[in-house]
Amino acid sequence: MQELCAGSDLVISAVTASNTLAVAEEAARFLQPGAVFLDLNSASPGTKQKAAAAVDACGAHYVEAGVMTSVPPYGIQCRCCSVARARPNSRRCCSPRRWTQKR
Repeated sequence: MQELCAGSDLVISAVTASNTLAVAEEAARFLQPGAVFLDLNSASPGTKQKAAAAVDACGAHYVEAGVMTSVPPYGIQCRCCSVARARPNSRRCCSPRRWTQKR
């Protein structure tokens, strides 16, 4: 986890709801300030609030992405709703251009 988070501008957490908080807290130990932590799962609002607090405390940006329906039969076309809290750099950190892979 340390190697992954320390070298990444974007970390995507796509785990089961029961692992959401533990993964966010572990990642928060190693996330760089300004990194984006995209939380993609169906955890409860209370769990997501705790996860957001852990990520925000290290200076990273917590972005919630709630899965809006069951994945089967939609697969990759499953709809998600993402929410980023307003922060001074939230527009820059959440821009899709920022996530473009360099070749």
